[in-house]
Amino acid sequence: MVLGSGDTPRYDVALKNKNRRKIISVLAQLGGEASFAQIEHASNIQGNTLVHNLAVLQRYNIINKPVKGKYSLRYKTPICYMFGPPNTYHVVYLGLLGRKEGRDIPETEVALKLLEKEGIMPKLVYVATTPQALQEWSELKPPYRWVTLYEDEIFDINSVKNRVRPQLENLIERLRCHT
Repeated sequence: MVLGSGDTPRYDVALKNKNRRKIISVLAQLGGEASFAQIEHASNIQGNTLVHNLAVLQRYNIINKPVKGKYSLRYKTPICYMFGPPNTYHVVYLGLLGRKEGRDIPETEVALKLLEKEGIMPKLVYVATTPQALQEWSELKPPYRWVTLYEDEIFDINSVKNRVRPQLENLIERLRCHT
């Protein structure tokens, strides 16, 4: 899987349907990949109804077309985290850090505290920011992995994606080896 290839998944539209949510849940519980027969058996969604819903999930870029008879989630996260067995997946946080502008607490810390309240403890924290913002928040010393961008890049989603892509692809490959 290559980040940014193809169109962005449309979870908001695809997962409005109960059957599609069930299919995604089954795929996540089966490790992100399963045959038509496995999905049919585990979801109890039969024949043409399953065919139709799998096609919709493909169209919305939630699952990949079958390879060697197996359907797979296009991105395991957040789906496997949401639907999979608890505490079996590594969570990685990727956020942006803006300039201080009178704030005492950076948005990264706010986000991490909110996640912690929900019982989510990221194993790694990637923070994309500018050198100016990093200088303004110089007291931040936690084990963040910094991705620095110029001011004009931070406002361009494609620039941010291109700068974080190598780190995330490397991380995905390392995690893939451990699952």
